[in-house]
Amino acid sequence: MRFTSLLHHIYAVDMLREAYFSLARRAAPGVDGETWRHYGEGLEEHLQDLYLHVFDEKMAAAGLALTRFADDWVIICKTRRDAEGALTSARAVLEGELGLRVHPEDAQRL
Repeated sequence: MRFTSLLHHIYAVDMLREAYFSLARRAAPGVDGETWRHYGEGLEEHLQDLYLHVFDEKMAAAGLALTRFADDWVIICKTRRDAEGALTSARAVLEGELGLRVHPEDAQRL
């Protein structure tokens, strides 16, 4: 597996991480002049953004109006029942599909 400029179109975050760490660390810079170290700066934050981009897309596809800032998000619902359904959908994507964890004390219904 190789870490190339095309892999940024793939939202398999674990695959991207694995490809990055399989690179030769002391290799010459790529055609874009970037080094292994430069690509790795903020790697985990960028990978987290990919996870949450997938979350954004899945919520939009489910018809939920999601507003997100970094890893905080809000879904406005008309009823408590709608809110419970939205939270269930969000957990299904975050925990079931992406392998992330929603902390119970952070998941509030107002």
